[in-house]
Amino acid sequence: TEENTRVDRNPWLERNERGTARAWLATVGYALVRPTQLMRLTPTTETARRAANFAVGSNLIVGSVGFGIVFLFSMFVGIFFAGGGFGVPAILLGLLAILIASTLVSLIIVAVWSGIAHGILRLTGRTDHGVSRTLTAIGYSTGANVASAVPFLGLYFGWLWWVVSAVLMVKEAQRVHWARAIFSVAFLPGLLVAGAIGLTVHLARSSMPQASGLVAQAGVVRSLQRTGAVARAIEAYAHNLGDRGPDHAVQLVLDGYLASDDLILSVSEMKSRVIRVQGVSLGRLLRFDERAQKRIVEACVRGLPTDAPYHQLGDFMFVHSGLDWSVADGRIWTVLTRSRPTVGLPPDNEVPYLVGLMNGQVIQILTEAIGERLAEQNKMRKRLGLNPLPDAALQLTVGLPPESPTQPGS
Repeated sequence: TEENTRVDRNPWLERNERGTARAWLATVGYALVRPTQLMRLTPTTETARRAANFAVGSNLIVGSVGFGIVFLFSMFVGIFFAGGGFGVPAILLGLLAILIASTLVSLIIVAVWSGIAHGILRLTGRTDHGVSRTLTAIGYSTGANVASAVPFLGLYFGWLWWVVSAVLMVKEAQRVHWARAIFSVAFLPGLLVAGAIGLTVHLARSSMPQASGLVAQAGVVRSLQRTGAVARAIEAYAHNLGDRGPDHAVQLVLDGYLASDDLILSVSEMKSRVIRVQGVSLGRLLRFDERAQKRIVEACVRGLPTDAPYHQLGDFMFVHSGLDWSVADGRIWTVLTRSRPTVGLPPDNEVPYLVGLMNGQVIQILTEAIGERLAEQNKMRKRLGLNPLPDAALQLTVGLPPESPTQPGS
């Protein structure tokens, strides 16, 4: 019969017999699983016009389904959580914009891609047909792009199926070797992917200084807060106990003015870091009875050099020894530390000193200015009859490894 002897043709060329919807679905099926056969069913005399129409229709459906669902989902989420905002006209206008953009983009992509692919084929050898045949192949291969219509995921992976289908169809259309077909067709997508990766890497690298700056700034703020808490604890201790600060900083913890964690700048070290005095961790020392605690404090005080009015506990260097709060001078230092440096940033010589004052305030001093400020400080201390602070008082260690002891004399 005529039905049995009829030669199969590209379904898209039989729209009058099949109907547009059925013809499109059948063509998409070929593009997805039998792209080589689809190209064989397309006559060499066929112009690229109908392939371009198919490409526009296919990408229009893909854009409407894929991007449309994402768009509507985002719109409704915004309406639900933000409480109104977009009306029906705005939604319809947004969908219309998606349709127009999908049409224009699909035409541009197919035309440019076909031109580049055919140009590479001509540069690398002979072809059986002209650019129109290449355009026909890539136009019909857009049927495989329906995989991109899968919401959220299709945009990232669906296009790979389209590229594979296009390679197979161009190979069949121009009767070229596999290597030439792959190189010519995959050249533009590969270039776009490489550009996207390069742009992503560039943006990531360019944002690193800003992100690192925010991290460093957060570390400085946290260190300022901790330093202020320590300076105010010394001030409160002095006001409550005869205008004299503690003989040793460990008394601030034992008498409840500070928690042991307050002496550690890094939040990440609070659980793992152990601060010891006289070989005993602060946590364990807090469980000692009052007599045992007193013996430890006395041993700490005896260990302080008489000519060096400073000692370190945790991340802080305490320089309040000998100060009299009845004649308090808000410019006199009581404690100092350095903003905990983040790994790789900033350089150690750019980490500022944080200095607590007798009035509980905190100031920052840049590294390059610390020597001059120390000299000014010692002039004021001399007027008060106090020993000068040596340069060694600035050599504090911030961030001791877990289980390490405090500095000598603590």
